Amino acid sequence: MNIKIIQIFAFLLLLSTSIIAQQDVQYTQFMHNKTAINPGYVGSTGVPCMNALYRNQWTGFEGAPISQSLTFQMPFAKKRVGVGLGIVHDKLGPTESWSVSLMYAYHVDLGKSKLSIGLQGSISDYRIRWDETDATQSGDLLIPDNATTSKFIPNFGTGLYLYSDKYYVGLSIPHLLRSELSFVEKQFRVQGVNKAEVHAFLMAGMLFKVNNILRIKPAGLIKYVKNSPLDFDIHTSLILYDQFWIGATYRAGGDLISNAGESIDAVLQLQVNNAIRVGFAYDFTLSEIRDYTSGSFEILLDYCFHTNGKRMTNPRFF
Repeated sequence: MNIKIIQIFAFLLLLSTSIIAQQDVQYTQFMHNKTAINPGYVGSTGVPCMNALYRNQWTGFEGAPISQSLTFQMPFAKKRVGVGLGIVHDKLGPTESWSVSLMYAYHVDLGKSKLSIGLQGSISDYRIRWDETDATQSGDLLIPDNATTSKFIPNFGTGLYLYSDKYYVGLSIPHLLRSELSFVEKQFRVQGVNKAEVHAFLMAGMLFKVNNILRIKPAGLIKYVKNSPLDFDIHTSLILYDQFWIGATYRAGGDLISNAGESIDAVLQLQVNNAIRVGFAYDFTLSEIRDYTSGSFEILLDYCFHTNGKRMTNPRFF
């Protein structure tokens, strides 16, 4: 099949989000970017932390998805409250979006564990750059005359996050409103198509100490969207000397032809010091699209602000 046809097919498939695809950005290093998924997480690290992540999906495809997220979260009021700020940029072909979110979480002490209840308000700028497209038919009335069309869409979400030094479980719906995303004139729209679908995320992770050198940290993420196949990631990391992280992830999904899943992902991270952690992930594609892409990759940077030189436990691992 011609590579141009493959690119067009993939682009249309990703745009058909109201029926079979997910709209929210996916992260291979989700276990270290939880602020972007669950507002209940903010404040749980016990110290102010910043997180930056860059993702390049399906390298080699013209117009393939590129995403960046930048989050900041901190506790206050004797660590009973957490607040956060998140900025997410996503680009796919001629489509682009910027989202800014404010998050608030209240943490309840349950003894050895804590339960956090989070709220999130966001506003997103969705746009299409029509000057980056080529119309198959000149004079198409569905294509606006102006070079760029955009709209601002508000939304809100919520999340629960149960955590301790040994485990965490989180359930979240970052966007509860099904807003209209279509840029087509109302009289040309198909009812129910191009809506902002509701996404639900269930995450969990545990920490096992084998000895003074090795810890094992399994984690999982289930992603649910109505009328879309259930998607999930299963991850395990080996942590050596509390500093070197070596992990692997299996991501379900992909296509209905090979039925092998979406990808197998390698994750490497380094805890540089008490404040800084850097990470790199590479996705080896398993679906039929693997013949036309060299895979996907992510780069992550964590920075936590400390008032002393003590080694941290929960912020580092969770």
